[in-house]
Amino acid sequence: TVVEVASRLLEPGTQDGRAVDVVKARVLDPTTSLGERIALCHLLGRTGSDRAQAVLLSLVGARPDALRIAALDALGELGRPGEAVDRALLGAFDDSSSRVRMAAATALGRVGQDAAAEQLLHRLDASAAQDRPALGVALSAALGRSQRPDLAQKVEAALPTVSGPSRDALLEGLGRMATPEALAALERASKSADPDDRRKVAEALGGVAGSESLLLQLSEDPDPTVRANASWALGAVGSKAAVPRLAALVEDLDVAVAGNAATGLGRGVGREAKDDPKAKATLCKALDDFRAYVRVGALNGLRFGGFSLGGEGDCAAPEVLRLLRRDGAFRVRLAAAQLLRTAPTAPGAKPGFDRALWRCASEDRDASVARLCQAPPPPPPKEHDEVTVYVVPDGKTDPRARAPFALVLADGALRLGVADRRGALYEDAAPRGEIRLAVPAALVH
Repeated sequence: TVVEVASRLLEPGTQDGRAVDVVKARVLDPTTSLGERIALCHLLGRTGSDRAQAVLLSLVGARPDALRIAALDALGELGRPGEAVDRALLGAFDDSSSRVRMAAATALGRVGQDAAAEQLLHRLDASAAQDRPALGVALSAALGRSQRPDLAQKVEAALPTVSGPSRDALLEGLGRMATPEALAALERASKSADPDDRRKVAEALGGVAGSESLLLQLSEDPDPTVRANASWALGAVGSKAAVPRLAALVEDLDVAVAGNAATGLGRGVGREAKDDPKAKATLCKALDDFRAYVRVGALNGLRFGGFSLGGEGDCAAPEVLRLLRRDGAFRVRLAAAQLLRTAPTAPGAKPGFDRALWRCASEDRDASVARLCQAPPPPPPKEHDEVTVYVVPDGKTDPRARAPFALVLADGALRLGVADRRGALYEDAAPRGEIRLAVPAALVH
């Protein structure tokens, strides 16, 4: 429809209030069809205009629920915080519909301020069990916009009073705050006897400056799921000092630890913007690992590290060509093709690489691999988003706590591990674009 097309043309980050006056009368008219009013709500949310806020606030109490949900969603997308918005969204938590409450939680997560975060923290302890997942979603995200030291202290004080899934929401929220007080609280939580707590702390530290020393400690945890999250987070925030530890973790017996460490090793070297022969040798060795997802991690590590291929004595190029041609796991071949397409290449090696890609495009049995071999991938995304992903196993309708996962990010990176006690995982800076859940490592040969 015209409304849907107009909505796609608008970018919420750029204010464009021209549509507000045109839409206002139509969306408030009760004789307008429900479907059109819902579409107009979403259009208002995408205008990014302050004038759209009053219109949407007037619809928060509307009926039916589908229209209320559209108005709540649009308030979140509008991205205009304020006391009136906090009040309206918090009020929606008293609604009898779980869908309305979840819409309010999602919107609060996008625009909620300090006052809203404090209210949500109070409600989390006092709410019914069925409301806590929605409250946790909102609270974790709202905390990410707070810098108040006293709020971090209140969150830490609430940890002993809440159950496992809610603890994960609070620990995640502390990581999103990323203040010195929040980091200190996470350091104390990392001493917990419960591996679920330590695993969540390791994940939450993935966006916290100054967390490297704590992550290095967690990378030696006896629980492999904690080490897996720590190795992934070290790849995101670790300095040159973390490179030797990540290199050691590439040889870990647990596939999630080794795969994440291989990717993280490349990222750590890439941030230093200079070649590291020892790191490259570690990744070359991992190309021959018997576990498919470790091979994927090694290929991605070579790509993120900016290592060149095909030079004199290069340990990687022969193995990469072999994996592209013969590996039985399509994700390995996909990662090999992406590496060949993007890595700096020695002039003498380029003709051989081009022939390998041409053959792959003609013969590979997987369409996604053949397509990548045929044409270069799009440039990597420059924008990043905070993302929470829920892991719902095949045949199920609800997220499963501690479910194993393999997450494919928009830049081709593969993160391995297990979900938290909510059945969720958190990425502090996921490249903007499509995110997919792949087959867990235990089922890939």
